[in-house]
Amino acid sequence: MIIIKRIKIRNFRSIVDETIDLSDFNCFVGKNDSGKSNVLKALNLFFNGETDHGTVFDFDSDYSMLAKKSAKHAKEIKISIDIIIPDSYLEKGVKTWTKVWRRNGLHANNFDSLFSPGSKGFTLLKRITYLYIPAVKSREYFKDLLSSVYASMTKSANSALQELNDKYSTQLQSLTKGLSDQLLSVLNMESAIRMPPDLNTLFRDLSFSTSDKFVSGVDLNHRGDGIRARHIPSILRYMQKNTEENRPKNSVNGTYIWGFEEPENGVEYISCFEMADELYSYRSDCQLLITTHSPAFYAKRESDDATCYYVSKDDSGVSKYETRLSQESISERIGFLPLVAPYIQAERERYLLRQAKLKEQYDDISQKYREVTGKVIIITEGKTDAKHIKIAFEQLGLDQPLLSRLEYYDFSHDAVLGEQLRDLLIKLSNLPNTNPIIGIFDRDKHLEINQHGKNYKVLKNNVYRFNIPPLSNSERKTDDRICIEHYYSNSEIETPTDFGHLYLGRDFNEYGKSSDENWFFEGFSKNKAITPISIIDSSNKHISALNAEAKIISKDDFADYVVNHPEEFDFENFRLIFEVIRDIVIEFDAKIE
Repeated sequence: MIIIKRIKIRNFRSIVDETIDLSDFNCFVGKNDSGKSNVLKALNLFFNGETDHGTVFDFDSDYSMLAKKSAKHAKEIKISIDIIIPDSYLEKGVKTWTKVWRRNGLHANNFDSLFSPGSKGFTLLKRITYLYIPAVKSREYFKDLLSSVYASMTKSANSALQELNDKYSTQLQSLTKGLSDQLLSVLNMESAIRMPPDLNTLFRDLSFSTSDKFVSGVDLNHRGDGIRARHIPSILRYMQKNTEENRPKNSVNGTYIWGFEEPENGVEYISCFEMADELYSYRSDCQLLITTHSPAFYAKRESDDATCYYVSKDDSGVSKYETRLSQESISERIGFLPLVAPYIQAERERYLLRQAKLKEQYDDISQKYREVTGKVIIITEGKTDAKHIKIAFEQLGLDQPLLSRLEYYDFSHDAVLGEQLRDLLIKLSNLPNTNPIIGIFDRDKHLEINQHGKNYKVLKNNVYRFNIPPLSNSERKTDDRICIEHYYSNSEIETPTDFGHLYLGRDFNEYGKSSDENWFFEGFSKNKAITPISIIDSSNKHISALNAEAKIISKDDFADYVVNHPEEFDFENFRLIFEVIRDIVIEFDAKIE
């Protein structure tokens, strides 16, 4: 549903020169006065000629005091938006719509030059509706919102309301006939009270009657701010639906962007998560830009089609927008962590359970290897990694004395350690170990910098770790985020078995359909984590079979097939892993001699 792909803003309030790439669902989080809302207000200026709700553009107030001064150029605010034109239009692609404001108002607008004369692209742009929801949801805002509801209603609904309005006017005139007669005798003119002819005025003064299990018929204005705020998304959705249903058939549809300031204001903590889920679910119908202080919203940064921007000011007071901060870092920077003791307590309980499991794993390892001397203990992220490494080392005919010293962690109880491997190694490094313990990680996650001059990292107490070395060949680049299966060629990864085969990202087209037409990958084109070499196995929750012949295996099935058919595979790349292990063992042996 991306409408605006990118927005470029110059000299608007605390923004001097910023380019921001947008997703379907966008959160701007940061401390007060950091400039979170200025992107939303800039779009409100661009589409509606206002900055804040009901506040017209004022160049002196909105021009950035931090703008670079130039004697040769007039002061101006410039906003450009890159808009995605759908493939169904002749002039498809990305169009950059630019507006410039100077002290005397709107100075430049390239709208008329974006398309060829008569193009439906002009109508598409004219039907972009930007709905700005201010941080303070005042009664005046709700009045304007209800007025917009009336504007979105169909002609048949308006006709029915007008008939009702006429009846009310007739009844009023009957009740106030004495006043009309008095005015006629004094002024010699007929004067009668009537309902306002413009129903827009009437709608502004309407309200919601609300009921719950405790009371009924309560005016919404008498409810808390949070309840009023929770009404807003449904009202906006209703307006969109009405507007689109009222358009003539085969006409250009409208597109919608919501600029929602701090939707969590007045909403209790638990309901914030419900509201975040609600707004996130609307991303296929409208593009959302949200400012927030709530983790309920910025936690969506981990979801599909979502981006989180941490907003802060640099030393000169200019707003900057970052996208790479973790949720934990954001919470720490905005001072949220001290306020969520109950949440932290729940996390602590989960942490203690996790630590108990790590202790159990440690005790298991210690029991098996306590009395073993000279052994090198290998722990991988999952049991499939160990299977590949073991069979590869056997087939390569490597240093037999060293191979005989390698012992692999038994994954009989757990299929995978995953992120727990890092914690396990840290725990092991705080205990006395007579044997070297080596943790081997993939390169798709948990990348860490090796010690200077080494191809591994040394922890404490004979504990080591490294990520599998990068590859550089016709199918792999050194910066590819690879897992152990990528040490085989693409054709080897897709080796057919009796139960199917693994797939790669390259096997799916932009619509998510596999080249053999057996599988459909939901949201494939929007999944930023998928690359042409990404491995897709039976555990992938986004794929579904298109026919009864569709078969796919798991990574563990593939590992078992390799173990049973080693003659079909080239293990040469695994020599790189063995060389790192050998270097670690050489260092360890030199230390204990």
